[in-house]
Amino acid sequence: MRSITHRLVVVVLLSEFLLTVTVTAINLGYERSQRYKSFDVMLRGRADSVLAAVEVDEDSERPVLNGKAVEVPAGDRYEVVLDSGATLGHSANWTALPKELWARPDGIQKFHLDGMRYRRAMAHGFRTLDPDNGPKETLGVSVFYASATTPVTEALLHGAEFLVLANLLVLAVSGVFAAALVRRGIEPLEELAVAASGITSTSWRFAAPESAKSVRELRGLSDALEMTLQGLERSFVQQQTFIHDAAHELKTAVTIIKSSLQLLIYRPRTTTEYQSGIEACLTDCGRMEELVYKMLTLAQLEQQATQGRLREVTVRDRLEALQQVIEQLRPVADLRSVEIVERLAPTLVTQVSTEEWSTLAMNLILNAIQHSPTGSAVEVTTESTEDAVVLRVRDAGDGIAPESIPLVFDRFYRGDASRARTTGGTGLGLAICKAIVEFNGGEISVASELGVGTTVAVRFPRRVG
Repeated sequence: MRSITHRLVVVVLLSEFLLTVTVTAINLGYERSQRYKSFDVMLRGRADSVLAAVEVDEDSERPVLNGKAVEVPAGDRYEVVLDSGATLGHSANWTALPKELWARPDGIQKFHLDGMRYRRAMAHGFRTLDPDNGPKETLGVSVFYASATTPVTEALLHGAEFLVLANLLVLAVSGVFAAALVRRGIEPLEELAVAASGITSTSWRFAAPESAKSVRELRGLSDALEMTLQGLERSFVQQQTFIHDAAHELKTAVTIIKSSLQLLIYRPRTTTEYQSGIEACLTDCGRMEELVYKMLTLAQLEQQATQGRLREVTVRDRLEALQQVIEQLRPVADLRSVEIVERLAPTLVTQVSTEEWSTLAMNLILNAIQHSPTGSAVEVTTESTEDAVVLRVRDAGDGIAPESIPLVFDRFYRGDASRARTTGGTGLGLAICKAIVEFNGGEISVASELGVGTTVAVRFPRRVG
């Protein structure tokens, strides 16, 4: 298994090694350049000293090389010649050199001789002859001077050895410190991994260590893990609650139907009693069918949201769909002596599908009717702007306690603790509404005051995405 710590240490060491090699190469290059500059200056100086040893003999009135005045290292080579080609003198170890080495009299040239590297310089001067019996004569004198570069090469090698050893020592020391610092720096990540390893299918509790939260690069990851796991825990709890509540609702309906049928067969009944009992069973079957339908609707909405279903891209007017829902619910409102008051905008242009819009409106208005007292009114209002469509449904019921408002969108939640069947509904209506709103990129909110009533507001953008 690969280790991030080892990778980081290797990366740091490689970086330091490359830096060391680069710095060493730059230093050696600079040192070589400076040493050869000094060597060339020395060559020219020695060539000039040999040129200074060329004198004019008073007796013969000819230029001669004063060997006693020439003081050069034993390994150096030189030759003194006149422009006419005559040789005035040379070192004992002098060897004739190719003529191309004379091509650049003012420059430094490199050559190999006897397996060694040399650099040569030239010095040029003049000597004036003033004989007693003749005119003055000026003669050109050239000095060819060469010296082996072995001392420079040896000095560079010694310098390179010192730099390499010193840099290796620095690299080793810094590598130890780098490894320690990397391990220390990665400790928050390791602690975060240890904390995350404690998460299981039965334990969703997770708290990122403070060491991880104090690191800027890990704070976002820590917060994301905490939020994700909290969301997963809520979803898991909601799923368990949903299964429990669904089973409870279905069990209640099945128990009632079973009890009704058992009472019918307990003793002989009249036709009227059988018919009444069967009608009661059909009513309970209808309630159970409604519950199953709403459960399937909610599951379908959540599945579409999870799978990222493509939304309808065409925006349309949903005013007619809303009016149809209101007309369908008027008989229900009349049975409860509740009036539906509508204040609708001329258009309701939105991207929400007709089916989803109708389901949303049906659940909100029906829920308001069921919680409205006799003789009150349910207000349905809409607003339409360039950017959004707003639907508000207000009732004049008992209202919702402030601590219960966050729970109204939970599945199977109903305000009455006894879950009385006379209140109607399955406890899934507002959960379905919330799923529809969130799936279409909208917002839903509840404002309520005890003894005054409740208002549910839904806001949809004209276009999602």
